[in-house]
Amino acid sequence: MEIFTLEENITSSGIWKADKDNDPINDYRYLAQRFDWKKVFSSYHDTSGKVRLLDIACGAGRWLRAFLYYVSPSFPASQKLEIVYDLLDRAKPALLKAADRIDTPFVPGRQYICSIQDAELRKSFYDIIWCMHGFYAIPRGDLDSILLKITGSLREHGTAYIALATRESFYVRCYDEYLRWFGGEEQAEFTCTEDIVEVLQRLGIQYREDTIRYHERLMVSDIQGLDHYIRTESIMNSFGREGSEDDAKEFIGLEELLRHREMGRFLRGFIRDGHYHFPEEIRLISFGNPPARTAVVPLWPNGEEMKRLMDAAIEYVIPHQEHPDQFPLAGSGFEWIHRKTINDHKNRCAACASAFAGTEEPLPEMGSSDIDGLLRKVCHELALCGTNDNGGGYLAYIPSGGLFHAALADFISLSINRYTSMFMAAPGFAAIENQTIRWLCDIVEFPRGAGGVMTSGGSVATLTAIHVARVKRLPTLTAAVKGIAYVSEQGHHCIEEGLSVCGFRTENLRKIGVDEQFRIRMDLLEQAIERDKRTGLHPFLLVGMAGTTNTGAVDDLGAMNELARRHNLWFHVDAAYGGFFLLTERGRVRMEGIRLADSIVLDPHKSLFLPYGTGALLVRDQADLGSSFPFSGTYMHTAQEYAPDDIMSLSPELTRDFRGLRVWLPIKMLGIKPFRDQLDEKLDLAQWMAQALSRIPHIRVVASPQLSIFAFKLHPPGEGDLDGLNKRFLDAINRRGNILLSPFRDLRYPGGFAIRVAILSFRTTLIHLEQGVWDIRETAREVLDESVHRAIPLPK
Repeated sequence: MEIFTLEENITSSGIWKADKDNDPINDYRYLAQRFDWKKVFSSYHDTSGKVRLLDIACGAGRWLRAFLYYVSPSFPASQKLEIVYDLLDRAKPALLKAADRIDTPFVPGRQYICSIQDAELRKSFYDIIWCMHGFYAIPRGDLDSILLKITGSLREHGTAYIALATRESFYVRCYDEYLRWFGGEEQAEFTCTEDIVEVLQRLGIQYREDTIRYHERLMVSDIQGLDHYIRTESIMNSFGREGSEDDAKEFIGLEELLRHREMGRFLRGFIRDGHYHFPEEIRLISFGNPPARTAVVPLWPNGEEMKRLMDAAIEYVIPHQEHPDQFPLAGSGFEWIHRKTINDHKNRCAACASAFAGTEEPLPEMGSSDIDGLLRKVCHELALCGTNDNGGGYLAYIPSGGLFHAALADFISLSINRYTSMFMAAPGFAAIENQTIRWLCDIVEFPRGAGGVMTSGGSVATLTAIHVARVKRLPTLTAAVKGIAYVSEQGHHCIEEGLSVCGFRTENLRKIGVDEQFRIRMDLLEQAIERDKRTGLHPFLLVGMAGTTNTGAVDDLGAMNELARRHNLWFHVDAAYGGFFLLTERGRVRMEGIRLADSIVLDPHKSLFLPYGTGALLVRDQADLGSSFPFSGTYMHTAQEYAPDDIMSLSPELTRDFRGLRVWLPIKMLGIKPFRDQLDEKLDLAQWMAQALSRIPHIRVVASPQLSIFAFKLHPPGEGDLDGLNKRFLDAINRRGNILLSPFRDLRYPGGFAIRVAILSFRTTLIHLEQGVWDIRETAREVLDESVHRAIPLPK
């Protein structure tokens, strides 16, 4: 970037001082006279419109005055430039003084009375930005963001200029010496040229350095001049801050500095021939707004750009992780629980309207460099349209804790980007996933030889299990057509979906009735199996529930296993929600018999608190899983006999993310004990809240907690429309915004609508539930009062 024509190692010879120039030091005269500013501004000769210039840390206009004295008179008369001169300084009196000094070829522009850190500068707006001796007091930790702000404010061919002393300059050395003997802990070293260069290099911004070296010469007898130069220009760093003489009184006086043994020795070291000779080395650093890159380069950011993006992202992520309760819990979520016209454009709820308004746009041809604006839209606008699943008061559906350690694992695995589906392509990472599966098998007490595969969630895991059961129990097409599966009527609908995907019709599924505790009735189950066998059908799959989504009910898994063995059924257990309660003593007692299953679904993104998208299918014999996917392609490698099974040979997925790390890393970092302790606490909290609600008048617990889910309803005597009442009750509770609940439906009889509580997030505490109980009590009173008023007929 060729900007200046400059002699090497310029000395103090050859500069002149204008009659009107009363600046006591030479810095700005050198900057004005020793650089080819005429060449800089001649490049704008053919520019149509105004040239925009910003003077950062302008002070009282000492640099502006020097420029007008020594540079602008050399502009040719034919060069009629209109340069709009914007000023930025946090000292209003100094800035106003600088504004009074603006003269041809400059015209007054905008005034920013603030620091550069706080300034909101327009993007791609300025042709020239300069800051002459204004960065000394800038904290070094702020330089990255400031320099990026400056480059972002430059037009495509704009240039920024920063003049600053080096560490070899007397200014800096004197201040360092002062800090050494007189400074306090709160006083920081000057920011120097070297600091600016280091940050520009780190950010990958091209720059140019031009240097002037000279000696500021003062007579030893010039006490007033010496006092100004040492205390005001160096120690106080008042470049561009005229009027700060009064502030100098707060600093050590010149006489005391000279009397100090070490400080005095330092200063006297510059005396020669009856004069102080203070060596100064000033560099003018120039850099521009990097030109538009080729189409490929933006896809491959350098390390500093990655850090910048990560720093920007983490600032938005931390509040959602550290203080999730500060965000609205329900958002607009309560509006869609009962709406049937949500897809009608005219009847979109507020959440949908906000979401569509923020995302409906054509495919962008060019990207945006405003990462802050993009992240603000995602994290502050769109994220708040719906429910706050990380909130401690989120008791709806099945909460996912969104554990940060797992998010960190995903960042690592997605960035390293290895193909873990093929063992030999990433043996280390595949081994991590295999170890993770083994840990899960240990939790459910599966024997050696068991195995499994990580999935995106319980639905895909269930689909895979159904496929394996079909292969192992229905070997022929005729048998598959007549294959029958059994599950309680409380089973998750993904079982029905999985059967459909695997080629079964609706009539191939038997939904068995449940008892008063919502567990499958064994008598009805055995009757159904016997009846189907007598009619020539082929029972092949029995699904037991280890914690239903609706009520948390746990079937009698031991009895179901015995029945499955007697009739040669594949026994599958849906433990997506409840499985990890096996880490607790109470959970192991409740789910006795689960270890006898042929396959089990677990969802770490439920009761292991991991982010959504983390499921697992475990099988008692991994060979059953592998033989169910015997397919390959001519482009695939031949499996090595000595290597473990490829993940792609255990599921229908070939390309997938490295899911094992998001389970492995949190467990390795934290151990399993914190998870066990949290699950034990959730069992306690569910019992506590159910008992607390049962003591509220007209509230009836309709499904007691077997794990950490239960259901209740408002049931006043004489109410004709209990479903309508409880729907209003649910919405009113959610509108309070302290807890978020979801609906429960008991299909066995009319009036089965109730309200469901799922206590699972590690962020949910007794404090959240105490507030929830209070909200439910007060809302029940309000809804009942409203119901009474509704029942009173209006006068004719």
